Amino acid sequence: MFHGKCAMCERPGAEQIEHFCPKSIYPERTYLWSNLLLICGDCNHNKIDLDPFNPAAVDGGAALLDPTVDTPEEHIRYDSVTGLSVFVNRQEGVRHRGEKTVIAFHLDRQALSDARHRLFVEIILLLDLLSLPQEPLAERGASFLTELIAPRSPHLAVIRQLLLDPAHQPLITAVATQWPALSARFDELRAIPARSPAHQPR
Repeated sequence: MFHGKCAMCERPGAEQIEHFCPKSIYPERTYLWSNLLLICGDCNHNKIDLDPFNPAAVDGGAALLDPTVDTPEEHIRYDSVTGLSVFVNRQEGVRHRGEKTVIAFHLDRQALSDARHRLFVEIILLLDLLSLPQEPLAERGASFLTELIAPRSPHLAVIRQLLLDPAHQPLITAVATQWPALSARFDELRAIPARSPAHQPR
């Protein structure tokens, strides 16, 4: 489902299994397949045994986002300059699920925000390059972009955000017209990520 990446921060090389509902609180879910997430050590350590359904209840807690059920992009966007999280669908006086999730897993730690910012810059530069007719470096640029948007690549939420941003549509359309293989992958990324049949709302 996550192509070897952390289910929460999208970094590659995740090697731990997280009980989304901690077994210390929900022992009946210890071996439930839909309760197990592939995750990196940092995210696993940060969440510890936080209850995803009532985190920090004394602070008016809200449920954490479950990437096997929720669509994170409906709750979290990223600033192209800082790479930090920006929360959407906020309601006045109501704790935001995206915000609580970012805090719980420390998803705005410096290494992650820096990586997101670099990716924003790289993608825009490559799209600019590929939109130019007769550009001698276009083939190499297309190969590089293909790697950046492959399923196993980190931070695809950033790519999806760019592809869905109306401000970038003329540039993306120009590139898609000239590069059919990239166009097909763009369409895949724009779609809501597929969910495993085993992972249903809890």
